[in-house]
Amino acid sequence: MNVALAMTTEFMAMKDRLPQQIRNKVNKFVKRYRLNPTSGGFNFEPITNAGSDNLRSIRIDRKYRAIVLQEKKG
Repeated sequence: MNVALAMTTEFMAMKDRLPQQIRNKVNKFVKRYRLNPTSGGFNFEPITNAGSDNLRSIRIDRKYRAIVLQEKKG
């Protein structure tokens, strides 16, 4: 399964400012997420009071997390 993944231009600019080691982890996460966003390896955590019940947090490493919009279907 290869899914479309939308990222803001702000994300791309900020990602380039991260330390190389973290950038590599983010790139690895993006690749894995595109291949299978429902992988059991992702721990989707709901974000309380986020304004949308579909927003989730996924751990990149101990310090960094990805915020994703998890659609109800698909």
